[in-house]
Amino acid sequence: MFEVDAEPARARALPPRLYLDPAVAEVEARELFARTWQLVGHAGQLAEVGDQVAVEVAGEPLVIVRADAGLRGWFNVCPHRAGPLLAGCARRRTLQCGYHGWTFDLDGRLRRAPGADADAATLADVALAPVEVAAWGPLVFAAIAPRLTLDDQLAGITPPAASLRWVMRRDYELACNWKVYVDNYLEGYHIPIVHPELHEELDPDGYRTEVARWSSRQHAPLRATDGDGSDGRRYRPDDQPDGADAEYHWVFPNLMLNAYQGQLQTNVVVPLAPDRTRVTFEWFAEVAPAEPLVDERWRRLVDFSDLLQVQDTTICEQVHRNLGSRGARRGRYVPRHEAGVHHFHRLLAELLAPALVAAACLLAACGGGGGGDDAAATPDAMPTRVFGGDRPVELEVPAGYDPSQQYPLVLVLHGYSANGLLQEAYMQLAELSTSGTAFVLAPDGLVDSDGNHCWNASPACCDFDHRGVDDVAYLGGLIDDVMASWSIDPARVYVIGHSNGAYMAYRMACDRADVITAIAGLAGLMISVDGSGCNPARPVSILHLHGDADDTVPYDGDGGPGGAGASPGAVASTAIWAALDGCGTTTTAGAPLDLVRDIDGAETQVASYDDCPSGLGVELWTLTGAGHIPNWQPDFDETVWAWLTSH
Repeated sequence: MFEVDAEPARARALPPRLYLDPAVAEVEARELFARTWQLVGHAGQLAEVGDQVAVEVAGEPLVIVRADAGLRGWFNVCPHRAGPLLAGCARRRTLQCGYHGWTFDLDGRLRRAPGADADAATLADVALAPVEVAAWGPLVFAAIAPRLTLDDQLAGITPPAASLRWVMRRDYELACNWKVYVDNYLEGYHIPIVHPELHEELDPDGYRTEVARWSSRQHAPLRATDGDGSDGRRYRPDDQPDGADAEYHWVFPNLMLNAYQGQLQTNVVVPLAPDRTRVTFEWFAEVAPAEPLVDERWRRLVDFSDLLQVQDTTICEQVHRNLGSRGARRGRYVPRHEAGVHHFHRLLAELLAPALVAAACLLAACGGGGGGDDAAATPDAMPTRVFGGDRPVELEVPAGYDPSQQYPLVLVLHGYSANGLLQEAYMQLAELSTSGTAFVLAPDGLVDSDGNHCWNASPACCDFDHRGVDDVAYLGGLIDDVMASWSIDPARVYVIGHSNGAYMAYRMACDRADVITAIAGLAGLMISVDGSGCNPARPVSILHLHGDADDTVPYDGDGGPGGAGASPGAVASTAIWAALDGCGTTTTAGAPLDLVRDIDGAETQVASYDDCPSGLGVELWTLTGAGHIPNWQPDFDETVWAWLTSH
């Protein structure tokens, strides 16, 4: 769904929508934060057997304890009826549920269940659910379902001395996405503008970035001083016991380890919402002052850190707001200064893109619960990329756009409860714009009373609130406005939809045949059982894909996902269109296709209506054994695109 080129000079930054979309945030929690090691505490909190601390990772409540056998971690959830085991911190030899008093040993075994002594045999196997815990120097990490070891995640970084002592903590909340903050941390390019005071401390000519598999290091030499302390410097090389450099380590996805002026500062970046982030700063030192804010040297360090954080907060919040602007687009990297940002984005593309495709598969079912690349032309010379008025959608422009040529336009319509971004990922359509092939529009339907995006396509699907939204006018207006602004080939305007989006594709073919050339619909049906209400202004080519094991939108038709109206079935839907297009009533079988990854062999049976007028086609592709959300082969998009462009 999005890619970041391996070569920074060619690459484009993340699509703005990845910073804004709540669906992306849900995938990040599951696939990034739950599957990496997260810093959750320090040795001082867990020094003695019985020490306990409650923490949260990826929205999951955890409790970390020091047991006789060492550090252990558990979900902070009683297996009885989900009561909490701990709030804050404590020191005791057991964990006790704050709901019904069930008590557990520090190794997770049930010790006592009040009033349930007679059921001891049936409770013998009750235990707390574990998570992984490990120490690294004085720092304690936890992982729910790690994709790699802690050593692999921290490879190349020298562990801090276990003798370091905790000094203090400060929390900051920002009105921005967590990735905006990480982007900002990973480059010193902004320092002269945003941090003029810090710029006076560092030697910009020696600033460099080195990247490893899961981390990066920014190396920042300090400027030389006059030696007598009269220059007002905040960082002094003579205060740095191991040299005059500051080192800033970042560990994927959200940890910073900053070593300077004889101390270690950790930053943990925690997403609270798509537009809210908490950053926790903690300081460690060999000798911890009793009152760091009274100690002159520490007060100077902390006050300067506060100043930098205020400056970073201001710019990060401005950037986040601007990412929601119609003028936001995928940026370009300055390789000399932004190697760390590029590296971060490459890791996100590696891990998030497949997960977002999987999320689209889960969300796209009808009834189930960023912009593209910039054009090669300069932005000032290009028309607007945002259309839709109060329902804005960003047009994905073909890479290398040449206004002297005409390009196809593809309208992607999502299923009920999904959105345009996820649908584009599931249908494997992002490369249409990134490869320079076509324009792509992937709008979102309005949100219904259950919080789900939907299209008002037919009585069967999916205006369950009966609001009567005119989505034909909205989508048709998008097509008209894009064609008026960009170089679109009027003979190559296509609609691709899934489930509710496929129902809507049929509706658009009926009502806006004046601009639509062909549609490809997966698991959606015609707007009525007999074709009534469909009066296309001209013929439209139809490709209907449907699994014969679809339980959500049955292959043979039914009353619709909401039980609101009759649906004609896959065969009848294509037969109606064959008649509307002037085709014959018989079909010819084509060569079977292998479109679904987890079904052996060529499972897709092709039935093409005979005697269609020249250039037109009506075909039914029956996916034998497939359900509502097939798992596509890698060339699925190429196969569908080839069919569309040949009609």
